[in-house]
Amino acid sequence: MIRGGFFIDAESYGEALWKKLKDRTDGALLDWTRQHAPPWDFMYLNCMKTLSCRPLDDAEVLPVLFPRPQQSKLPYVRVPKDAKFEVCAGEWESCDCVGYVYFGTKTRRSPVVRVPASEGKIECKADNFEGDPAVGDVKKC
Repeated sequence: MIRGGFFIDAESYGEALWKKLKDRTDGALLDWTRQHAPPWDFMYLNCMKTLSCRPLDDAEVLPVLFPRPQQSKLPYVRVPKDAKFEVCAGEWESCDCVGYVYFGTKTRRSPVVRVPASEGKIECKADNFEGDPAVGDVKKC
């Protein structure tokens, strides 16, 4: 919202918008939060300086020049309070399951990993769980 009587020329406004968009596509806060700028931000970079951008329209095809980044692992996984864990496999075995899995002993365990239904199984080894949480101990999934 701009107060009455306040004026900013189109060139300065376009430059300010372009700079903010450029910061966003270069990373800035998005890198820290493990997010990726949406592909349309890159499309707007060229036209934002001159304010010649057209609004995106669902009927028009948006050519995506950048592949979508892998987002298979989130920094945090919320496990429901009522989740019950059962042993599904020993170390180096395959755990056929869907849901949340952790690797380790009863007292020392890895962070929880989500196994989607499309995969339906996970190898019970340290490489799949951010390392060995209990070196030298017998571990299970």
